[in-house]
Order: sequence, then C-alpha cells, then structure tokens
Amino acid sequence: MISQFLMSTKVVAGVGAATEAAKEVKLLGGKKVLIVTDPGLSKAGLPSVVAENLKAAGIESAVFDTVESDPSITTASKAAEAARGFAAEVLIAVGGGSGGMGVGCQIVQFRGLAMRALGHGVSPRLFDAICRG
Repeated sequence: MISQFLMSTKVVAGVGAATEAAKEVKLLGGKKVLIVTDPGLSKAGLPSVVAENLKAAGIESAVFDTVESDPSITTASKAAEAARGFAAEVLIAVGGGSGGMGVGCQIVQFRGLAMRALGHGVSPRLFDAICRG
C-alpha cells in the first residue's frame, strides 16, 4: 500500500513507492534528478529501482549515496554541490530516516530544489526534519 503525507514537502511512502518516482518528477516538470541516500540503501539497490523508473520515463538521474546517520552540514554541502554539478531540478531522498531526509531538507534550503521523498515509512525524526525543513 502506498501512503502520502502532505506537509511543506510531499512524502510518498510504502511498498512500491520507488516506482512512483517518474510520476512525481513529471508533476514538477523535472528532467534531472539527484537521488540522495545512505550507503546501506544504496547497497540494497533501492536507489537503482528509483533510477530505473526515472530512466524509463526519459528522466536523467544521479545518485549521492554517502549520507551518514544524523547528517552533518558538511555532508549537506557536498550533496548540494553534487546537485549543482549535475544541474538537478528535483531531489529524491530515498530512506525513512535522517540518512535520506535530514540531508534532503538541508539541500532544499541550500539549493532551493523541489523535493520528493520516497521511502518505506515515516519516522518521528523524519517528520521532525521535514517540519523544520
């Protein structure tokens, strides 16, 4: 089941949410996406599912997968630089906790990117990060 949470940022969560990426990016009119995640989820292949979904829809993507738990401003700055270098128009944070969302919210502040978050659930830390966004 796919759930949606609407706040200052739209969060799409649940089984199959990764396959909704292209639809969400198209709603924003985006053509280039930076996928932000942590090394564990990257190794598990979830960002690849998102990237494949985007590619099938003709949307370019790049992955930034060095986000640590409770990400630092340094990591956020590196991710923002990756977004600028790739000329990303949309950010997709893959993960249900601080690894994806914490840095994602910070990138939005630094870069002004539209944000779509895809994950398997919304933790209290994630909710807090979005609200502080």
